[in-house]
Amino acid sequence: MPIEFRARLPASDKADASRLSSDQNNQSRQASYFGASVIQRSVDEEFLTRTARDNENSGFHSALIAQRSTWPEVAALATWVLANTKTLKIVMAHRIGLQQPTVAARALATIDRLSQGRALVHFILGSTEEDQRRDGDFLAKADRYRRAGEYLEIFNRLLTGSEPFDFEGEFYRVENAIPSVHPVQSPRPVLSIASAADEGLDLAARHVDTYALSAEPLAETREILTRVKSRADKLGKRLRFWRDANFILAPTDEAARAKAETLKANLAANASGANNLSLFSPQSVGGQRGAEFSARGDWHDRALYTGISKFAGSGPAFVGSPETVAEAVLDYYDLGIETYSIGAPAVTQEDRELRDDLLRRLAAGSQERDQQCKKGLGAA
Repeated sequence: MPIEFRARLPASDKADASRLSSDQNNQSRQASYFGASVIQRSVDEEFLTRTARDNENSGFHSALIAQRSTWPEVAALATWVLANTKTLKIVMAHRIGLQQPTVAARALATIDRLSQGRALVHFILGSTEEDQRRDGDFLAKADRYRRAGEYLEIFNRLLTGSEPFDFEGEFYRVENAIPSVHPVQSPRPVLSIASAADEGLDLAARHVDTYALSAEPLAETREILTRVKSRADKLGKRLRFWRDANFILAPTDEAARAKAETLKANLAANASGANNLSLFSPQSVGGQRGAEFSARGDWHDRALYTGISKFAGSGPAFVGSPETVAEAVLDYYDLGIETYSIGAPAVTQEDRELRDDLLRRLAAGSQERDQQCKKGLGAA
């Protein structure tokens, strides 16, 4: 199974300057990357284009554009990026409930056609009540799961069907919906979803292609993989898996660990402010799981560090040299996880070189494992 590298693509970096103090040295900029989510973010078309092209040229296969109620509109950003790149696929975060499913499906099909098959969608259900309400969504969390099931059924039918259809449910009703705009990708663009709740696992097994996992230690990862795979197996379906991953890299493990501890201290000293969400208070099931294993200690497995998690909505990080961290990530690859978000801020030239070294090691290591697997199957 080929490994896939996924970047994170913000609309600008201007918000980062106000996240910490006015001392914007490299450590501060690193800390701002791992800090709690920026409430407001602007659009910088030059930064967006430059970053997307850098991702494309650095070996990333795709890039995620995240969604928040106070951030620039995702589909508009995706269309811009796709028009200014050649091979990079764009994963559009899409919060269920903000649009009618028929409208959203047509938008995806249109963008996929314009980009010659480079559009993907990552569904989100909303991690905080505050952000939901900013966009006028006051539905209770339990109800949002039921709504999502209806939404995804209509969404999929409009993308893959050929005949008009009616649908009447608790939350949506459509009459004579016509699948008129078809995507380039067949049967439709790749869809993913993230949720550690039982209801979310059911949605993943039934409606999407890829289940997105939070950054968790190996034991917790095995447990949730077992839960979602069992649901998919009952439907005769094979899911793919995508793991979110942050990285704190340095030439040596000792230097990386010192860097991580410094970042933790920097974040702790700047945990409150007008443009910061202060200490990270998880509301989602995934966030609560993260808080539980973080309470057991800062270090897990080979190189997973949770010391920054209480300050960082983006979660734990792999810490170490590219060699050590690559082996830590490949432990997850051995579990069947193929896609990895590479959250590694490239502030300096050394940062870029370390990140690129990591990508090379991951590509080579995954290829070696795949070849060994093929040899084993051949011998059997």
